Amino acid sequence: MNETGSGGQAAVVIPLIATPRPAMLFVRRGAHLRRNAGQIGFPGGLIEAKDNDDRLRTALRELQEELGIPESGIAIVHRLPEAQLIRRGMRVTPFVGVMEVLPPLRIDADELDGAVCIPLAAILAPGALHEGIETFAGLRIPTWQFDYETTHIWGATARILRMLLEAVAENAGLRATLQRRGITFVPSPAVPMRRPSGP
Repeated sequence: MNETGSGGQAAVVIPLIATPRPAMLFVRRGAHLRRNAGQIGFPGGLIEAKDNDDRLRTALRELQEELGIPESGIAIVHRLPEAQLIRRGMRVTPFVGVMEVLPPLRIDADELDGAVCIPLAAILAPGALHEGIETFAGLRIPTWQFDYETTHIWGATARILRMLLEAVAENAGLRATLQRRGITFVPSPAVPMRRPSGP
């Protein structure tokens, strides 16, 4: 998910992988798509009628459709607050999930160009996730940003990532749950989220 989605309700999964080293799984949207082409996001999508307004069902359905990961292959351990896509009015509900290992993926080529697995240590490195300016459609957009090798993350995906880091830093129960499943965060001091003030 990112800042250029259409209006409505959506849900995503933040997939964490415990072994051999803690990591986070992202998807790269297809270059042929009309919206979000080539951008990095979390697996997920719009709520459909068959989901019966169940956001978790949406997130898990999309995880299986996009990556071939069944509901039984991931443990959902936490629900984050909704993230608002300011430019499009979409509300996205993120769910945190843990997998013991990364399973073989079945990439949906109609939606994705692939998946990206990023070590958790890289995400947690001081200053790795930072505030910056993204230029999109001729506009300068204040946003959180994260770069790893050739992967650039911004917009709603980076904001959700920031929300996760804040939740882990502030919620001892969530940290304990993740630790029991092999995911250890070394939380940095929480920095209050700020709504981007740009256009």
